[in-house]
Amino acid sequence: MKNTILCLIIFLFFQTAFSQDTTGFSFISKTNLMKTDSFLASKELKGRLSGSKGFYKAAEYMAGEFSKLGLKPLGNKSYFQNFKIEYNDIIAPCKFSQIENGKEIKQFKLGKDFVCRGFTGSGHFIAHVVFCGYGYSEADYDDYANIDVKGKIVLMFKQVPSWKIDEKNWNASLRFRENIAFEKGALAILFVSKPNDANPQKPIGSTLDGEGKYISTFPMLQIDIDAATELLKNSPFTLKELQTEIDSLKTPKSFDIKTDAELDINAKFEKDRNTMNVVGMLEGEEDD
Repeated sequence: MKNTILCLIIFLFFQTAFSQDTTGFSFISKTNLMKTDSFLASKELKGRLSGSKGFYKAAEYMAGEFSKLGLKPLGNKSYFQNFKIEYNDIIAPCKFSQIENGKEIKQFKLGKDFVCRGFTGSGHFIAHVVFCGYGYSEADYDDYANIDVKGKIVLMFKQVPSWKIDEKNWNASLRFRENIAFEKGALAILFVSKPNDANPQKPIGSTLDGEGKYISTFPMLQIDIDAATELLKNSPFTLKELQTEIDSLKTPKSFDIKTDAELDINAKFEKDRNTMNVVGMLEGEEDD
């Protein structure tokens, strides 16, 4: 005879629900699925970023559902499997404006024109903006070779080049390029999607910034292509022209945009924030 054991490891990104009164996959219903999905997607949970208050509420909710179903806890003496993560709480104010001759000429809208990267640092300043291509500083390709970025905000393409130098892959970590800019003396980065791509990515506040150290005093934003176009309106090049020239010649095209920007970004970073998976087990019956 064999014991059949079904282990359910629920990460809150995968939203599964069962009937309150019965167990087993055969009792999954559209109504119950939508009830759970509606709660986990509700504004109350504010996106359920792992380690946030909304995430904790979602975890407690799913643990309660598991308990109602009679599932056996498989976590650390509960349904929770605890572990530590990096966590960054971005708080108001969150401002990005274009400045000319000391006056604000445009205040960009959070969510539409720009977002903070998930692991942005903090800072409040007005500084000159320079364009630095893809933001790499390699022996055979250096976006910083002929531009001084000290005390300035750097605008660069978020995605890596579609081509290679000496068949070497580009380091896709945003933190890698953040650290380059920081070491060069820059104050912040404005990432923008490549405009010549088939479907340019809209601004996204993802925490997938790659490996590298967190810099608490270094804001990182992703801005919309239209916002970048506004910054470049007094330059002789469009964003499309810049990408075309850099990609076709495989050479840098860094220059002073001749505009200023104001950033006011505030974040509270925790190196080791508690979070958890929600884990339960439904034991099978003996098979005669």
